[in-house]
Amino acid sequence: MRSGKLHEAWNSATRRYLGGYSPRQALQRASRRSLSPLLLRATASRSYDLRSTLVIAGSPRSGTTWLAELLNRIPRSAILFEPEHVQQVPEAREAGLTWHTIKEPDDDWPEGRQFFDKVFRGKLISSWTVSHVPVTSAVAPRTWIVKFVDANFMLGWLARNFPIKPPVLLVRHPCAVIASQLRRGWSNPHPPRLKGFLAKYPQFKDYLETLSDPAEFAAALWSMQTYAPLMLPRPWPFVLIPYEELAADPRQELSRLFGAWQMPMPAGVLESATRPSGTTDSGSALRAGADPSGAWLKSLSTRQIDSILAVIRTFGLDFYDASGRPDLNRLNALVPAEPSAQLQGRHTG
Repeated sequence: MRSGKLHEAWNSATRRYLGGYSPRQALQRASRRSLSPLLLRATASRSYDLRSTLVIAGSPRSGTTWLAELLNRIPRSAILFEPEHVQQVPEAREAGLTWHTIKEPDDDWPEGRQFFDKVFRGKLISSWTVSHVPVTSAVAPRTWIVKFVDANFMLGWLARNFPIKPPVLLVRHPCAVIASQLRRGWSNPHPPRLKGFLAKYPQFKDYLETLSDPAEFAAALWSMQTYAPLMLPRPWPFVLIPYEELAADPRQELSRLFGAWQMPMPAGVLESATRPSGTTDSGSALRAGADPSGAWLKSLSTRQIDSILAVIRTFGLDFYDASGRPDLNRLNALVPAEPSAQLQGRHTG
């Protein structure tokens, strides 16, 4: 009992003072944020080929950093970390980005084109965006790995407007995502009110107002972030990878990904798949050596789990249920819905 209390006190202290990172992680990030920008600015190539850029998108706490660090085994590659973060990146705000920016593939957005051209060429260098570039790798990268956690709503626009390889859309069980968010002290005080999404899919507007619990609010946001890209016309302009499948069989999923990119799989990437990412918090099951696919069963209450699953079912995203792995048949069977389609079923829990 005493060791359990000490463990929780330690986790609470790291959340409060280190943002959920371990002391080693915090020190490592501090050194990278001070030295890596200097080296990258001094050595960046002026003739960088935009077609070399790799893009990863997903919801916050879905494993995007972990996948980016796996891909960082590519020789002469570097990670550009969350350049769309409007609080950390002034240029993002100046380009008109807000939280959960929504863009359709055909939208005319010249400020966005200018901003993301700079992003994808690795020219948006700051202590935030290169905080995951080790000093030893901060010399003239030939491949930029751009990692987003708030780009799902414009993934089609990005793929349409830039000659990059197909982006990765990483999806993870909403219970795992929300459990990780709650462990970090994140909160959702009200249902998500994304005008652009609800203008296109008004059938969800009244339903969202029936939600009353923070876990439901978080589940609704996850659902919107997942629904929007999955409703893009087939063939999807991205490579869809479920986190659980990547964790269970990295060889198969990475082979599929590198095949889509027509690139050789780099040495050491499979061995790296067993390591936690640089943003894995101290309370994570992965850091404790446990199976991450079902760890949320212990950290969420039965009521929270039932509420989260009820929300995603209402959005038609029933490829996740109370088991840890996605139902791939249901996931592959998803078809674009008509924006004016009537909502089937109402949440009553």
